[in-house]
Formats: sequence, structure tokens, C-alpha cells
Amino acid sequence: MIQKQIMDFQAINNQAKNLFDKKQFSEALQLLNRPDLPKELVPNLAKCYYYTSRAPEALELLLPLKKDADLWIDTALYYNAIGNHDKALEIYETLNKQNPKVAFNIGWHYLRNNEFQKGFKLIQRGSEVRSWGHEYLYLESGIIDIKKRWSGQKTNHLVLILEGGLGDEFIFLRWANYLKTKCNKLTILCNPSLLRLLTNVGYDVMPSSALKELYYDHYAPSMALPNILGLNSPQEHVVFPYIKSYVEPFITKQMNVMANGRKKIGIKWFGNPEFEHDQFRTVPSDALKGLEEFGQLFSLQFEDGDPRIPNCREIIRDWQDTYSVFGSLDLMVTSCTSTAHLAGAMGIVTGK
Repeated sequence: MIQKQIMDFQAINNQAKNLFDKKQFSEALQLLNRPDLPKELVPNLAKCYYYTSRAPEALELLLPLKKDADLWIDTALYYNAIGNHDKALEIYETLNKQNPKVAFNIGWHYLRNNEFQKGFKLIQRGSEVRSWGHEYLYLESGIIDIKKRWSGQKTNHLVLILEGGLGDEFIFLRWANYLKTKCNKLTILCNPSLLRLLTNVGYDVMPSSALKELYYDHYAPSMALPNILGLNSPQEHVVFPYIKSYVEPFITKQMNVMANGRKKIGIKWFGNPEFEHDQFRTVPSDALKGLEEFGQLFSLQFEDGDPRIPNCREIIRDWQDTYSVFGSLDLMVTSCTSTAHLAGAMGIVTGK
């Protein structure tokens, strides 16, 4: 009977994992949320609570358990989610800092405390557990040679590899103009959707897929730049705006007609649903739609079908068009990091 019960719980846990991997967190929670759940599966139930934005309940489940390093890391994560960052850091400081997961998480807290250089040295350890950047993918596939990794010296042809999500590509592009002073030629590899925009900005750009065919002297992974350059601040060697293209006149004209003299406000309440923690940056759409009393709203949420609000998907083909839309707005309010970081790179007023 006991053996059968164990097998039943293993089957339930496997079903819950399949749902969890599909981001069906509520359904996974329903399967595991039962009073007779074996203690060894309680951490999985806690994860389901956390990913359904119920971090206090996740924390309550973990606190009584005897914990290994991974469970302590989860406990600290849940403390972060409820805003108790000092307690989270206190936990991380008791763990083995040689563990890359521990070092990576401590790094974020150092950044929070304005210890930029110290924090980034630890954050870079995230690449060891595939949580930071993409350099490890290129190395594993043999596309790049570690011997060509740039260390900050003057070089002839330097390739800047933009990494991470689109928001990360916008963030770390900030040092591209400074890198031009370190080489005779700078080529930037980026997501294909950025090609037209970054070409118009004046950068020499190619899609990331071109790396294996490209000849160059050195490469620089963008998310390692703060460490390579020994930076003390995210503003060091950066002049804003560092993305400065042109605004398509027909886009501005269309938006002005629809606004009819009112302030133009762009809104976006969730980002890429494939992002691991997307549920924590999604805000209620009604809260943003309530801003209509202050001006004409423009939805930047392509998935939205609200007939009351003009949707910019009709005029946006790529990020150059997105730039033109942003440049035509008086204010943008967004919970999506890629749009927020582009707006910041453009130097426009943004609420997040």
C-alpha cells in the first residue's frame, strides 16, 4: 500500500511538472496542493505558490523544512518577492559563495546597494549556470574561440555580441560608442528585429547568426562589458541618448490625428510571456487604461483587442517603427522591460 501511494505521488508530481514547464502554474498548484503531500514534494508546491504570485505562502511552506543550499536559495528568493531584501541577502551571505548560484544572487543585492563593480563581478558567475548571457552557447558550439575574448586592449576589428533578451540588448548597447574608441572597426551582432533601427542609428550591424562566418580580431560579450571595462557605474562612458534614429513623419501624423490635440500616452502591461518571471512584471490592464483621463491612450500591447484604444500594431513592423511611435508620445507607461529600456536609451519620459 505504501509503495502504491509513493508511485501515485510520483505520478502526480510528474503531471504537475509537465504543467509547470508549460507555465500552467495554477493547474500545477491544484494538483500538488493537498494535505497528504509528502514532505519531499513540498518545495515543488512552494514553487507553484511563488509562480502564481503567492510568495508569502511559498515562504511559509519552506521555513519549517531542513534545507540544503538550493532550498535556502529558494527561501531567499521568496523573501525577495515579499520585499524583504535584507533578509534574502542575510541568507545568501551564510551560503558558500563559491557556488555560482549563490554568487549570482548576491551580485544583484550588491547592485541594489550601489556597489556596481563588486556586484557585476558576482553576477557574471551566472554564466556558469546558464543564467547570464549567451557566451557559453557560442563557446559550447565552437562558434567562438575563448582566445579571442576581448580584455579591453586596443584592437583592429572588435565584434560586440549583444546577448540576452531584447531589453538586455538595449541596456548593454550603451557602451557601443565608447568601444569605438578602443578599435578601428566595431561590428555589432544583434537580434534581426533590431537591424534597421541600429543601422539608422549609425552602427555597423549584422544578425547574430552571422558570427560563425565573420572574421574579426576580438569579440566582446555585451553582458560582460562592465567587468571587462572595470566600470564603477552604469552611466560611466555613456552619453544619453545612445539610440538616436529618426521618427517616421507619417507615424507622428497618424498619432496626432487620433489624439486630436490631447497628450499621447503609450501603455503596455505585460511583456514576453516566455520570460521565466513574466507574471511578476504584469500589471492589471484596467489600471493603465484608466490613464485615459489624462490623454489619448495608444496600446503597445499587440495582443490587446480593446476597440476603445488605438493599437500600434497596425503601424509597427520592427523596432525602427517602435522607435518612431515612442518618439511621437508624450509619455509611456510600461511593465515590459524591452520597451522601457528602449525608451530609456532614447531619453524619453517613461513610467515603469
